Amino acid sequence: MMLREQAIFSVQDVQYALLEIDGKLSVLPKTSEQVATKQGVKADISQAYLQTFWI
Repeated sequence: MMLREQAIFSVQDVQYALLEIDGKLSVLPKTSEQVATKQGVKADISQAYLQTFWI
């Protein structure tokens, strides 16, 4: 249940887990299971813009 709250659905996807003193579970997912970020994929967001069409 505690893994599902952190969007981890299999113990095999966990690289490291720690049960904190207050009862919370801190989880580090395996690198292959981590969510991709703009910084992680080195996306150039400075060139992003919306196209505008005038009729």
